[in-house]
Amino acid sequence: MENKTHFIICCFIVLVIATFGWFLFRDIYNNGNSANDVRTELNNVGEQQRDAENHIDTVTRGLDDSIGTVGDIERTNSDAINTTNNITESNNNVKTAIDSAQNRIGSGQTVIDDSQRRIEESQRILREVREGTK
Repeated sequence: MENKTHFIICCFIVLVIATFGWFLFRDIYNNGNSANDVRTELNNVGEQQRDAENHIDTVTRGLDDSIGTVGDIERTNSDAINTTNNITESNNNVKTAIDSAQNRIGSGQTVIDDSQRRIEESQRILREVREGTK
């Protein structure tokens, strides 16, 4: 009988512990699927973040290239402005040379006209001298 009593008490203690355990852990849910979903979502977010970083790197490289291109364009513009200024200066020098040549032509024409007048006067004097010696 002692064994039976001992057995009943042990069964009762196991039953109390099982009941206590059930009450203690009854609000814990199996979150296996939820945890897997969260893990999958975190992996997706990680991949998206890496993709975003790669895109940011690509955009940064593109911006760096654009900055270099803008610098090249500025240098080209500066060179074009310098070339334009040189052309303008050359044109001014050509205009000055043309004006100077025209002035010399005008002076030369004046000298030619004066020489022609003197030649005509000298020829007239020579005629008069020849006519006077006859």
